[in-house]
Amino acid sequence: QNIKIEEYKRKLELDKRKEFITQKVNEKNSSIDPQSYSSKNYQTIINKISNFLNNVATGNGGAVRIVYGGIFNSLFDSNTAKNGGAVFAYNCLIDSCEFNMNSADMGGAICTSEPSISRNNYKVIVENSYFNDNVVSQNGASIAALGAADINNCNFMENGNHESIYFKSTEEKNKLNITNNYIESDFTYDIYY
Repeated sequence: QNIKIEEYKRKLELDKRKEFITQKVNEKNSSIDPQSYSSKNYQTIINKISNFLNNVATGNGGAVRIVYGGIFNSLFDSNTAKNGGAVFAYNCLIDSCEFNMNSADMGGAICTSEPSISRNNYKVIVENSYFNDNVVSQNGASIAALGAADINNCNFMENGNHESIYFKSTEEKNKLNITNNYIESDFTYDIYY
């Protein structure tokens, strides 16, 4: 089941130029955490040039933790978390975003995860996005995909001390699809799966 932009235009919409600067989060939450609104049908859209700068979370998603939804035309710069320095996602579309100098243990810019209960068609799709100088202490300097993911038409430039894309899943049905990406780095290998 592909995620369509039109399906995610409700509940939280950030208009025009919004900046989320220097948020310190001491729990597992991020600057924007849709789970805190707790609804089965809750969907989030972050749109129209949002900037997430210098956010810190001790858990998942330095700037955003998203369960269902989409993130479009946004800048994520210098965010930090345990997993997903900028974004921690389960089922969403990330399109036309820029990720610079984010850091985490896994997924310097983005960490995806399998849901705790088995669900069909959970997937994170990352398209038309730019990743520069993101770093990790473990895996996935740009993206750590721990569930199904499609990565299309993205640029990965000098993303730190590990592979740009890391994939591992406990579910055999989950696949990593990579199409038409450009990766430039000094690391031994750029994709690990």
